Amino acid sequence: MSLTKKDLQAIGNLFDERFGKVDSRLDKVDSRLDALERNQEITIRSLLVIENEYIPKINVTLEGLVGAIEKNTEQDKRIKSLETKVENHDVRINAMEFAV
Repeated sequence: MSLTKKDLQAIGNLFDERFGKVDSRLDKVDSRLDALERNQEITIRSLLVIENEYIPKINVTLEGLVGAIEKNTEQDKRIKSLETKVENHDVRINAMEFAV
């Protein structure tokens, strides 16, 4: 059995129709991949901005906060020391008043 020219054209048309659908789907996949690549580039640029601009500013701010906390802790220790001294003086004054 041999195929006629008409049969071959019909088979060719079926292949064209099938491959046309596949081609169309591949084009859609390509456009989605292109969109993903663009979004990835935008994300990478945003991360670089955060890394290069904001993180150093945040680090400076955190260092300042740590310094303030350390200073506050030192001041709290001094205040407690002074409170203890005042309490000791009160005890001594009360003892002197009681003795008089």
